[in-house]
Amino acid sequence: MQNLALLRLSSCKPKEGLSNPACFCVESRGKSYTIYAVVRGSLVAINGDHLEEILFETSLSDAGHADATIVGIEFVLEHDAVCLASKSGDVLLCHCSSKEFECVGCVDSGIRTMAWSPDQELVAFVTGNMSVLLMTKDFDLLTETPIHGKDFGQDSFVAVGWGSKETQFHGSDGKPKRLNPTPEGVSPAFSWDDGVPRVSWRGDGQYFVCSALSPDTGARKLRVWNRDGILQSTSEDVSGLEQALNWRPSGSLIASTQRKPHRHDVVFFERNGLKHGEFSLPFGKRQVKVREVQWNNSSSVLALLLEEFPSDDDNDSSSSVSKSYIQLWHSNNYHWYLKQEKRYFRSSVAFLLWDPEIPYRLHVMTSDGGLFCYEFSWTTNQSGGIAATNSCTVAVIDGAQLLLTPFKYRVVPPPIAAQTVKLPTPINQITFGPSGSVLALLSDGRLALLSQKDGAAELTDTRKIDFDAGIVEALRHVVWWKESTVFAVAWLPDDRADFLFEIIALSKEDGKFAPQMRKRFALRLPALQMYANADTTSLLVEYVDGSVDVYSGEGDSGVFCPWKNSSGTPIAFPHPCSQIATAIFKNEEVPVGLSEWHRFYIESNEIARDCTSFAIHSEFLLLTTNRHTCTFLPLQCTVKEIESMVSGDQLSSENVRRVERGSRIVTVEPCGSRLVFQMPRGNLETIHPRPLVLSAVRKYLDSLEFGKAFQMMKKHRINMNLIYDHNPESFSKNVDVFVSQLDSPTSISLFLSDLKAEDVTQAMYPGWQKKESGRSRISCDKVNDVCRLVINAMEKVDGKKYVLSILTAHIKKSGPELEEALLKVKSLRDESCGPVTADEAMKYLVVLVDVNRLYDVALGTYDLNLVLMVAEKSQKDPKEYLPFLNQFRKMTNYDKYRIDRHLKRYRKALEHISECGPERFSVCLELVKECRLYPEALRLFDGRKEEAKAIALEYGAHLETERKYDEAGLVLTRYEHLREALAAFQKAGAWRHCFCLTARLQCSKLETVEIAKNLSGYLRNHRRHAEAAHLLEEYAEDYEEATAALIEGALWDEAMRLIYKYNRLDLLETNFRPTLVEACNSHLTDLSSLQDDFVRHATRLQVVRDEKLKRSEDGEDDFVVGRESDLYSDTSSVTGASVNTGSTKTSGRSRKSQRKAKSKKYRLKEGSPYEDIALLNVLGEIVRGVDTKKRDVSSLLRMLYLFGYDTEAVKLQRLLDGFLACVEERKAEIWCTENLKVTGPQSTVNSILLANERGRAGVQNATEEDVAVKMPELDKEPWQLSVCYAEM
Repeated sequence: MQNLALLRLSSCKPKEGLSNPACFCVESRGKSYTIYAVVRGSLVAINGDHLEEILFETSLSDAGHADATIVGIEFVLEHDAVCLASKSGDVLLCHCSSKEFECVGCVDSGIRTMAWSPDQELVAFVTGNMSVLLMTKDFDLLTETPIHGKDFGQDSFVAVGWGSKETQFHGSDGKPKRLNPTPEGVSPAFSWDDGVPRVSWRGDGQYFVCSALSPDTGARKLRVWNRDGILQSTSEDVSGLEQALNWRPSGSLIASTQRKPHRHDVVFFERNGLKHGEFSLPFGKRQVKVREVQWNNSSSVLALLLEEFPSDDDNDSSSSVSKSYIQLWHSNNYHWYLKQEKRYFRSSVAFLLWDPEIPYRLHVMTSDGGLFCYEFSWTTNQSGGIAATNSCTVAVIDGAQLLLTPFKYRVVPPPIAAQTVKLPTPINQITFGPSGSVLALLSDGRLALLSQKDGAAELTDTRKIDFDAGIVEALRHVVWWKESTVFAVAWLPDDRADFLFEIIALSKEDGKFAPQMRKRFALRLPALQMYANADTTSLLVEYVDGSVDVYSGEGDSGVFCPWKNSSGTPIAFPHPCSQIATAIFKNEEVPVGLSEWHRFYIESNEIARDCTSFAIHSEFLLLTTNRHTCTFLPLQCTVKEIESMVSGDQLSSENVRRVERGSRIVTVEPCGSRLVFQMPRGNLETIHPRPLVLSAVRKYLDSLEFGKAFQMMKKHRINMNLIYDHNPESFSKNVDVFVSQLDSPTSISLFLSDLKAEDVTQAMYPGWQKKESGRSRISCDKVNDVCRLVINAMEKVDGKKYVLSILTAHIKKSGPELEEALLKVKSLRDESCGPVTADEAMKYLVVLVDVNRLYDVALGTYDLNLVLMVAEKSQKDPKEYLPFLNQFRKMTNYDKYRIDRHLKRYRKALEHISECGPERFSVCLELVKECRLYPEALRLFDGRKEEAKAIALEYGAHLETERKYDEAGLVLTRYEHLREALAAFQKAGAWRHCFCLTARLQCSKLETVEIAKNLSGYLRNHRRHAEAAHLLEEYAEDYEEATAALIEGALWDEAMRLIYKYNRLDLLETNFRPTLVEACNSHLTDLSSLQDDFVRHATRLQVVRDEKLKRSEDGEDDFVVGRESDLYSDTSSVTGASVNTGSTKTSGRSRKSQRKAKSKKYRLKEGSPYEDIALLNVLGEIVRGVDTKKRDVSSLLRMLYLFGYDTEAVKLQRLLDGFLACVEERKAEIWCTENLKVTGPQSTVNSILLANERGRAGVQNATEEDVAVKMPELDKEPWQLSVCYAEM
């Protein structure tokens, strides 16, 4: 789908000193080159950069070869010399440094042809006695073999027993020829054949082919030799084979030409000598002869040099000039396309030669001394613009035929096309204009206009431009800019510069096609490419140095000035680009370009180094790469953002798509989703990439084209939730439009069935761009909201038509509205006619919902007719369900209760049974007890006191079984079950409620005392000593027990108050003093034990840390790091340690098992991996325990001092004070808080771990969820008794 465009042309005026050249070759040095030609006995070197400049000229007569006829010429790089072969047999080297000739060999029989191998290691000569000489690059003879031998060669065919050719199957058409064979002869070569042998090497230099006239038949025959000079094969006899010969560099095809009675063909041979394909030339019988065929070095273009035969009525042959043609052919998808035709009618072409290094550079030398250098490039000609009206028409040149295919509407694989337009002469270039018009530059210099009519292009007219013949032949880069303005570039040899011509193609008066030149501009440098943007009307010219100019102004005031970026800097591509365009990035138009070396640029920024093609979508810039991917760059970003996105590999997976190897973009639908690729073999593939599909869907939704959006989403499997999630507010307001556009119950049901309670723009399509108005948060009740909106809209538009969709919406709700759906079906039964019958609706509903569930829901409506409708669609046996349904014919409240019990709808059953009267209350109470519906029952029987009391009594008993005594007491108290409530409150220890109830029950004094003593025992068991003492003092009046309770709870001050209040001083000696001393001894014992444990664990912790630190310094990092450590990835490894990266099972454990696992993990066993963590945990518990003892010790010290136990008090205070001092002294050592900053670019995982190990003295990286390793916070309140210090 590509055309061969002429990028650059350089030429010089014919020179008398260069006319009638004998030989011609090119020395290529990248973009620079030198031409060597033998003209009139002299070797002339011409500077390729300035064709008018002759570097040197050396005469052969100075070397004693004045009369030599040169038959071959080649520049030999290793010798830095030009090798010449003369017809007399001399082989000469002209050294470029000294400009002197050296004769390096001589062939006695003469030389007819010379051909060097591509690697210039070997050279082949055809001698005058028709032998092939094979020599090295130093001209040492390797082999000499006669051309016309009898052998076929080493690759001769082997008979496999199929019989002779005459006995093989020939088909019905071949049978008469087999029965009546006619002798087949080979006609000799034509009279215009020069008879000179031709030699051509294969691209790898392993084989060469020779074409020579056979002495037996006079016809040309091909023979193939290998590089050792051994004959490999001989071609079959072919009548009409001509002199042209060239071996395809990368392939097995040998190109030549064959003239047949009815046509003229370019034919191809394989290495084994058999024909393999052909194509016909577009000329009449005996109109032209083919002088040469040549492949370019990439084997993609075949150049033909043709020459017209002299006219029959032209008697003066001396004055006539042979008309020459150069045609460039390209094969794709097994079809040969004529891509370019150059005509030379003023002077014939003497030689043509492809550049040995630059694939698409062609050198031509004419017989009058003119030199031409053409540089071509592949381009895709397509209608421009990113507007929705662009039909994406791609035009393919095939000689005089223009193949047009609008890919927006159809995809037609080449070589077929949607439309073929025949033009008078071959086409060299085309450009698209407004309204789909096409302007074609023909090979004869005329412009042809093709206009659109009824969706098809037709030839309107062809006109010559009023230019000189030289300008017309040099025209290139024809660009249709505006309605009637066309620009073109031409090289003018007289001025040695490129000129830009402005052409008015359409007449302003009548709009007819009448091209006329308006003005011309002299360009500052040779132009490499030109581009016109159909949307912004920007006109760009790129020069050979990569700089870009833009056309500003119009008419006579129009000028070209450098394109500048937003900062005012002129833009230039780092490398010249053969394909350029402009794209709009965030409202800024910038030039983009693709060089021949696959480098893609946006402005001066290199975006890709392996780009093979690009295209511009309305929202994306598309690139294909040599990595076989297609990249989608969003145009909503700035150029800097694109550059950082690509360099940082920040493109999402959806923006990079794998494609088939060698795929190139043909076209992309600007506002759609269709992307067309062409594969290397020529076939087309159409895809709809996800970014383009989402872009098109977004546009449809923004313009409220829900129908188109739905069809595209359905086709490409896009989640239907986007229709709502893109803009919930807009959808809610236009849901009627949505229903009307979809206009299909099936489509609406598909949309509803895809709904889910999440925002897919965040979950599935995170790159989705919402409108500002649509960025409201999706509600958690989204599915119900959408279903409700759609139901209302369908009912409003046509409820009967969308019955099935309405049923779907009811079922789709998060709480399926099965009852409403059934009632909708029931309503259809009462209607006489409609698009959907009740039976069809019920069948549809049975598909959506399990029929058994539907049966239960229908039964729950208490409508037996509806139940029968569902039952008929199920697999239930009528003998089973009919007797069951017959029980409920009257449908009383009790029947409804039974149905609810059957359906296990116990709350509804309770409502119905509660309305059945007192006679059914026992049944109701059993239901309440069985289903534990006590709160609901109390609510229903709130106005019926007796029934409520009965239910409350059962409820209280139920709460007591669940050990909720306090709640049971409240319920029983409310419903006047006071005795039962008193018992419940006693079990709960709610003594205040208890004595309220004793007052209401008017209990006796004895009973009250008994209750008080029972409650005090409960309170003392639960360490509520103060409350127990209060009950014993106030209600039981047992002052001794009250005091004992206070002493038991170490409430010394309150106990003394009661002793002195009730004058029970005897209790001081019997209870108070002994308990005081006992408490002191208990505290001394506990504190001593805790202090010993603290010192022991702290000492062990230091030992563990020292051992780990030593192992770390020795490189033995054998400590285990938890699997949750952030320092390790899934592939990390630590020297000497194995890190388990498997998935943890912690989340699946119960809390009990987790606690058990943690306690097992952090054990105090010596040598365990987490011993230090366990020690820290135990030390923390000891410190926190001691801190809680300070308040108890403080009150105890006061009483000890008060009662004269000075020694005990001092001892206790000294012990606790020393313990706390020890903790304060060693806490910095135990809980080290130093955190060294050891991270950085030079740090490794091991170095970070080692540094942290040293800084934290070996503390593992454990989390607070596993174990608390923080230093405990101590209470700062004073606790000591200062009078005790005096005793110390």
